[in-house]
Formats: sequence, C-alpha cells, structure tokens
Amino acid sequence: NINNSMLNCGAYSNIGLINPDQCQYFCTTIKFTNPAIKLYSRLAFEAVLTLGHVTKMDQKKVIQIRPFEVQLAEAYVHNSTAEYLIVVNNRTESNEISAWRSLINQLSAKVSVWNVNLYEDLC
Repeated sequence: NINNSMLNCGAYSNIGLINPDQCQYFCTTIKFTNPAIKLYSRLAFEAVLTLGHVTKMDQKKVIQIRPFEVQLAEAYVHNSTAEYLIVVNNRTESNEISAWRSLINQLSAKVSVWNVNLYEDLC
C-alpha cells in the first residue's frame, strides 16, 4: 500500500474514473538547468501507478512500477569537414566521449557525434 507522503514526492497526477473506451495521459517536461551538468549525464526516474479500492478510493495500492532514465544528450551538428563520426547511445559516458575527442584532436582531425538513441537510427 502507498501512503500520502509517497504521493507528495515528485510529479503527481490524480486521474478519476477511466471508462473502458478512454485513455488518459500524464506528461511532464524535464529540464537540466545547471550548466555544470556534463553531457551524457543520466537521471533515473520511477513511474508508479496506483489504484484505489473500488469502495475506498483513498486506500491506494501500487499496481505497476516502471523505471526509466533521461540522458542529457548533445544534438548532432553537421560538419561536412569532419573526418570521424563518433556513434553514441544512451549508455555512453561523458569520459568515453572526452577520450575519443582527445584522440581525434591529437590527429588534428575533426569529429561529429551521432546519438542512435536520440535519432533512433544511423541514417
């Protein structure tokens, strides 16, 4: 069972009755506001779905928990003079990108970065 203090943490939406032919959505926006946060940092979240008892709606029971992550990713910037393309994904760490950029800079070459999770493909 879930208590009221748990409901006061983070984003919360109270949805009333949902009929069989209806859908309800909950949306939120997450913004990284601290400029010191490194690219490729990840933030873990958990979505918790509760359901009230049919006769006592204030007695909520957790019926589903879904973890997910948000990654601060850099946007692809087309550079027609780039000799290298670093392909990253949602598990790429900031220090990995820094190491690859450093190596490519030592070769006096230019690089672009493509995130397959952000753009969902290689093309």
